[in-house]
Amino acid sequence: MEEKIESQKQTPVSENLCGLLIKSASTQMFNIDKNSAIPLYYQLENILLEKIKSNEFVDKLPSEFELCKFFNISRTTVRQAIDNLIHKGYLYRKHGSGTFIFKKLNVENNTKIGIIIPALEYGGILPDLLRGIMEELKNNGINTALITYKQNIEDIEKSANSLLSQKANGIIYIPMIYSDDILSDYTYNEILQKETQIIKDFLERRIKIVFIDRKLPGIETDYVGTDNINSTYNLIKYVIESGHKKIGIIINHTKEHSPSSVLERVDGYKKAFKKYNIEIDNSLIKYYGCALQEIHFRIKQFLIEHPEMTAVFTITDSVAKNFIDAAYELGKKIPDDISLVSFDDEFGEYYSLTTIRQPMYEIGRKAVEFLISEITGVNAIDYRINNGLKQFQSILLEGKLIIRNSVKKI
Repeated sequence: MEEKIESQKQTPVSENLCGLLIKSASTQMFNIDKNSAIPLYYQLENILLEKIKSNEFVDKLPSEFELCKFFNISRTTVRQAIDNLIHKGYLYRKHGSGTFIFKKLNVENNTKIGIIIPALEYGGILPDLLRGIMEELKNNGINTALITYKQNIEDIEKSANSLLSQKANGIIYIPMIYSDDILSDYTYNEILQKETQIIKDFLERRIKIVFIDRKLPGIETDYVGTDNINSTYNLIKYVIESGHKKIGIIINHTKEHSPSSVLERVDGYKKAFKKYNIEIDNSLIKYYGCALQEIHFRIKQFLIEHPEMTAVFTITDSVAKNFIDAAYELGKKIPDDISLVSFDDEFGEYYSLTTIRQPMYEIGRKAVEFLISEITGVNAIDYRINNGLKQFQSILLEGKLIIRNSVKKI
């Protein structure tokens, strides 16, 4: 159904807009298809973004009325597309003057970004994340100070002091995971207090920070990560639609010390159960605050105690690997005897595992874009407040459901 354009004074569309848009009108990329399942605002958003990235719109965006007139769409649609690009840091409004394009960061002298992430010896999905970060920084000509840590607070304190001494302009940061070996030296509250103080020291010096992958309790700042809730919901939805109702979940953290990303996945699991009006059996939700080596034995006990389970969701692929070994020792085959799904796609292909693939490369790129837009002032805190936006913003990217051969239809 064709949208109705709000009636306004009939002023001509500017020749500048016509020239820029008509030049590309012959290609499908720059047309709005009203018969497409893709929302109109999203089509327009992509058109405008392409024009911005190709420098066809350099300083100022055409007026909302001009865009409505040219594309024959409503002002509501145009505003939604523009608001999305403002939220992503590509545009900003000046009251009474129009909508303007943020300039790409002009790196001068010693602009420097610090990256504090777990050491790559932890493997997993970190290499893709780092590749996205480094490539986007390189594209913007930015100096970097890559610092990794071995999951202890002393390493992070040294990293922070190093970046402060190097006068970093911004920080990309992955908060710690509070595992048992860390908590053997400190209490949870002691470590949380130390890590929180490190972040506050950066913020007090007006150093911009973007968290990725997970959040730090009690600290508000910008964030880029996977939409864990909806991604997990889609995964469990697939398992339920395959006929399963007794679906366990295994988490290799205590509930109190689980990172935000893990808790969000548990919320996604519960959301799917509620959607299908299936009662949640809390005895099938297992939090194990122990090392991955020990969780192997806990999983065997879990399987023995709950023969009614037909499927299990492991919170990461690392846990899934332990589950497969434990099940094998009990003579259980996947998916013949029990179905298995997971999250990360770290070992998914090797084990033919149905899982969620996190968009880590894109998360890395978006984190850099986010940080640059804040450092340059185009998406800074004062600007957000003046434009009625939230002081701190989050970008959530949906994980991809990868269906392989680990779920049996029953």
